[in-house]
Amino acid sequence: MDSQGDIQKALLDEIRRTLFRGDDELFERWLSRPVPALEGKTPNQLLLDPMGIDQLEGYLCDMKYGNLS
Repeated sequence: MDSQGDIQKALLDEIRRTLFRGDDELFERWLSRPVPALEGKTPNQLLLDPMGIDQLEGYLCDMKYGNLS
């Protein structure tokens, strides 16, 4: 996976599976709502640039391992 689209798709698939347990409706709502832990940005906004994708990946890792500080 080397294209930006492939990276985005893999990240979104991981988030959908791990955080939302495949609940597509809840996942779609989350994508468009501001997340305080993401500096108030929506996940969709962060997906627009590589630094935002890195931020989402860090957020996913924090959520996965319970680092909610």
